[in-house]
Amino acid sequence: MSSLQKQFIISDQKETFMKHIRTCSVMLKKYRAANFTQYFRKNSLLVKFTIVGTLGTFVNLALMALLVECFSTSHIYASFTATEVSIIHNFLLNNSWTFSSRSHTHSRLKRFCHFNLLSIGTLLVNVFVSTYLTQRNLPYLPAQACGIIAAFGINYLVNNHLIFAGSNPSKPLLQRLKAMISLKNSCRNWNP
Repeated sequence: MSSLQKQFIISDQKETFMKHIRTCSVMLKKYRAANFTQYFRKNSLLVKFTIVGTLGTFVNLALMALLVECFSTSHIYASFTATEVSIIHNFLLNNSWTFSSRSHTHSRLKRFCHFNLLSIGTLLVNVFVSTYLTQRNLPYLPAQACGIIAAFGINYLVNNHLIFAGSNPSKPLLQRLKAMISLKNSCRNWNP
């Protein structure tokens, strides 16, 4: 076999190989898109809640930086204020987008009051973690971010099962609270 024939075969093999790579790449992109779409449909509330929470985190951290850096506010007061503003932000987005498909018997103001009252626990966790970490010399913004992350799971459970449960929840509020507590206890005792 001549060197020209060998080059032609090698060139042909490279071209065929690259064609297979492009085909696999297109198939993988379609597969990822289909899986993401399927995942989003199955978990749309959690995905939307996470998006709203991420936006709320940016609002929280930006406001905290503004208050501390521009107005020389104490990080404790800045943390409280930034967290409360992000709670209001998150309620508005969760109410109008995340849980918009659910019908409610209570007014928006009443849901906001419940949301805000139950978010006090989130607020306390956030401020406690932020204060604790800044006292241990962690910069205030990473400390605030850790406080936000610490409260995320609690926040989702409370909002999904209590605040935005809909007009015809399957169980009364007290039973749903007990179910959440028993879920927490069963997770604590779980041993794989």
